[in-house]
This record gives sequence, structure tokens and C-alpha cells, in this order.
Amino acid sequence: MAEDEETLYDFCTELLQNRSVSDTTYARSVAKFGERPDWRTGFPTTVIDDRPVQVVQAMAGGSRVKLFFDKETGLLSRVVRYSKIPIQMDYSDYREVAGVKMPFQWRLTWTDGQSMYTLDDVQPNVAIDPAKFAKPLAPAAPAVAPAKVVR
Repeated sequence: MAEDEETLYDFCTELLQNRSVSDTTYARSVAKFGERPDWRTGFPTTVIDDRPVQVVQAMAGGSRVKLFFDKETGLLSRVVRYSKIPIQMDYSDYREVAGVKMPFQWRLTWTDGQSMYTLDDVQPNVAIDPAKFAKPLAPAAPAVAPAKVVR
């Protein structure tokens, strides 16, 4: 998720679940979108995959964005970003990973195509060998025979 989408997601999730927003989340939102962001709520409840969702609309990264939150779980079901090429991201198969609900499946749809992503396993904070991030060795110079000059 892009930084602006993450900020908006955190704000909306806290607001829907707690009916309030933490000072930290509010400060991040103000820093990103300003004191009076262009957010709209109050849309009629709509349904995605037979589940009622609440819609929040905002400007993020210069594009209009609609976020669809499951009314029962508060989890993000869909993001629609309206830009040169409108895209829709649907999230599903939420599972708990280290105390955080994460979507293990998401579908990206654009005007003439679609991609599906599925995670089998998520392991947070796994130790990774620093050698995997080392600069690769320069390739050896290829051995080239001198060219023959024909006169």
C-alpha cells in the first residue's frame, strides 16, 4: 500500500472501529493531507461479495480514492483509485499474522486486464542473511579472440 493510502486506511479503520482517532494517526493524516482534507463519508451502504461495506472517499496522491470497509469486521475490502488508468484492488482471505489481520489474496483490476495475487505464508521479522543484500561481484571480462583482419 502506498504511504498516502496507508495513512488514510489507518485513519478510517480507527474511526470506524473506535469512533475516534489516535493523536499519532491524526498527526500523520494532517501532515499528509492537511488540516481539512477532502474526505467524504455518508455514502449509502453498498455490498461486495454479499457483505455490507462502508465507503470513504478522499484525495490521495493527487487522485480520487474510494475505500470500501467491511461493516462487520472493519477490514478493507476494496480500494478504487481514479487516475489516468482507474484501478481497483480487492482484498480477501484475511488471516492473523503476529496479531495483525493481513489479506492473503488480492486482485488488481484495470481497464483491460486483471492480476490475482495469493500468499501462502507470511512470516514477519524473519532474519535475513545480510549477504543477500551485498553488491554482486562484477562479471568477469569475456575472453574474446582477436579479430582477423582480411585484406
